[in-house]
Amino acid sequence: MTVSTDLDRRFRDAADREGLVDVAYDLADSPVGELLVAATDRGLCRIAYRPDDALEELAGDFGVRVLRVPRRVDDIRRELDEYFEGRRREFDLEVDLSPVGSFHREALHELARVPYGQVTTYGARTELHSGHYGNWAPNPALELARLLASMKDGDGRVVIPGFYDQVEPLGPVERQAIAKAPPIDAQLMRDFWLGATDESPKGLYELLTQPSLNIRGMASSRVGAQASNVIPSTAFATLDIRLVKGMDLARTQQVVRDYVRKQGFHVVDREPTADERRMHPKVARLVFAERSGTIARRTSMSLPIAREVIRTVESARGTAVKLPTMGATVPLEAFERPLGTSTIIVPIANHDDNQHTFNENLRIQNLWDGIELMAALLTM
Repeated sequence: MTVSTDLDRRFRDAADREGLVDVAYDLADSPVGELLVAATDRGLCRIAYRPDDALEELAGDFGVRVLRVPRRVDDIRRELDEYFEGRRREFDLEVDLSPVGSFHREALHELARVPYGQVTTYGARTELHSGHYGNWAPNPALELARLLASMKDGDGRVVIPGFYDQVEPLGPVERQAIAKAPPIDAQLMRDFWLGATDESPKGLYELLTQPSLNIRGMASSRVGAQASNVIPSTAFATLDIRLVKGMDLARTQQVVRDYVRKQGFHVVDREPTADERRMHPKVARLVFAERSGTIARRTSMSLPIAREVIRTVESARGTAVKLPTMGATVPLEAFERPLGTSTIIVPIANHDDNQHTFNENLRIQNLWDGIELMAALLTM
């Protein structure tokens, strides 16, 4: 007997409505191939390349009532499409991590907690025609650009008062390690097409031990073919603040907030009212993501376990570059706090791996070398 498409859809939808489906899934086309996307009532639970294998895993993790119900994953498909088209950088989806153990679940939450915030500046209530109101109505995009530019000097060093006050200095072993590290800045500049670097002549290794303030992205009105002859109504930017050992997250966020206020802005943590925008020449909404941020850690290179890891790595791979940190706010607390131990990072990725952006990659040789290295570490 042949079942019509309509009857098949009605059957699946009816099973879902009656609560007979533990996991709903569908297949989605993407630039990287066909993907299986699946969700429970709690949220997204799987995105996988191999649908058949993934279905077996879903049944083992969530229960055998796994059924293809396309409408249940429409939002997931839509956001994936937007991501692959370059129109989305963050996802607004609930995630079901119930099969994940408590330690791994806590680690995943911590790994996402790089401190970040969003600052929004305001102009007129609506966009205004630049020919009618140019030179009269303040432009929030220019206000935002001036504010962000003022946070660093011409060399790229943060000038917000108090920003560096809590930084715990490096010890002699850490300073010596940086001094002995091979110079790589010139090669990196060639690879990344850079004509200059921030805080030169300081090198990358030294600057990685300092906190950083980065503009993750900024937007106002429209650009390119969608641009209009208007003065924007708002402008916003997303910042990330990477801490180093010794810095308190709440205090660091407060010094940033105080700095914005000292630049003449009336600072709010919600959408400003009409009266607030009328009463103050400059208004900024500054919001730090709830629970964003993690305590910065740095394991001493003089500890016996650190020396043992170095000995093992060099016995397997030869002389190694030894650095006190991989960069500010590497979320080591995700592992140290629940396990009550210290962490040492042994990286294997290539320097040009496009981490956190398009075409993220890992060189095959780095993978093979990494397997050999991890095997050596497991014998410690």
